[in-house]
Amino acid sequence: MKEIHNIYTVVLYKDNKEVGCEVIYEASTKTNSFQEKIQLCIKGYNADRANIHYLDKKTSKFSLLKTILTKEWLQI
Repeated sequence: MKEIHNIYTVVLYKDNKEVGCEVIYEASTKTNSFQEKIQLCIKGYNADRANIHYLDKKTSKFSLLKTILTKEWLQI
């Protein structure tokens, strides 16, 4: 079993309404796979915004990492 380095939640919104939430477990330090997983979440829910939270291991609480406006982000 791989060691889990980070745990993220991606809360997805469409027209200012929450349409989904996904949990991403990062077992490696490769950022490409992390970005690909987020893109799949966004496309799967056809979301126009995503809030990404990470689990702070010291406090055991989720904190906001980044808000993505998906139209600009998916064009990168």
